[in-house]
Amino acid sequence: MRAILKIPGLQRSDHSDSRQHARQLIAENRASAANREYLTFSERFSKIEHMSYKWIQASEIAEYAYCRRTWWLRHTRGWEPGNQRQLQAGSRYHNQHGNRVQRVSCMRGLAYILLFCVVAYVVFQLVIGA
Repeated sequence: MRAILKIPGLQRSDHSDSRQHARQLIAENRASAANREYLTFSERFSKIEHMSYKWIQASEIAEYAYCRRTWWLRHTRGWEPGNQRQLQAGSRYHNQHGNRVQRVSCMRGLAYILLFCVVAYVVFQLVIGA
């Protein structure tokens, strides 16, 4: 099956002429896009050679969702909250909790492996004994 590209102003004539005409229209469209104030997403970001934008972290999104004004003060004005001690204590608590969750997850995995070994041993004893 062959796809047909419909381009405005393109007459169906010779196949090579239509390709040439399509290339010309695309080049004109790109040239006019460079002169327009409004660019499409792909036109705008095709010109970026490297990522110059900073990454947005999940904590920033949560901070913005909780209070836009606080986010704005912190990220545009450089304001820092005065309760740094409580924030650091909260970060330590979350790190400790994360470590506990990771340990429990490992223990659960080991428990499943041990359970599998016990069941395999019992089945083996039943098969050998029969």
